[in-house]
Amino acid sequence: QINYEKKDKEYDLLIDINHDDFSKINDFFQLPYLIRDLVIGEGNIKIALEGNFNKSKSNVIFENSDSNMTYVGDIKVKNYSIGDFSGDVTISSKNIGDLIDLGEEVEINYASEISQKNSTLSIKNISIDSSNNNYSGNIFINSQDKDVLDIDINFESESLDILTIKTLYNYFYKDLKLLVKGGLKINSKLFTINDYKIYDLDSQLNFSENSINIKKFKGKL
Repeated sequence: QINYEKKDKEYDLLIDINHDDFSKINDFFQLPYLIRDLVIGEGNIKIALEGNFNKSKSNVIFENSDSNMTYVGDIKVKNYSIGDFSGDVTISSKNIGDLIDLGEEVEINYASEISQKNSTLSIKNISIDSSNNNYSGNIFINSQDKDVLDIDINFESESLDILTIKTLYNYFYKDLKLLVKGGLKINSKLFTINDYKIYDLDSQLNFSENSINIKKFKGKL
């Protein structure tokens, strides 16, 4: 349903799409790269939109054989690409390990607030739950400088190991030609480095393309 009587045409739309390769949808709409590896393959997407072409209230559900993703919030569209947005996202996935290896081959449930305004992507109140562990935190990504991606991550967990941190660090370099810099704060009741166990870890790392600098590293052996 579309209302043409107002200056900015208002619509109330329901869209249901089945596709055998959603990576093509990724390229067309320029989805945030953090979720592109989930919106792939054969699947279905249902979109409910209410508003005008520049800004709409949206409810988006994507499903494929491995994942179920829901977004509820506002979206601004510019030149048929997603611009600023603000809402809540939930993901249930069997293959999230293909994105970030958390050391578990189980279904993982994810929830957070997510917003993008101008050049800053904010992912707040992250909750990642599995049968073996849970994680929480915040991620802020600033791309104001076209050649530099500035990332700040706060991460908390009952248990972490050095390989998970390495995977998280490497993930933000994947398919990027930008210089990446920023900081990573880690708090974990148990942190494992090879055969060494550190309890009540409180740490802060600063990183750049060429180095990782330890600013704070406190814990109990």
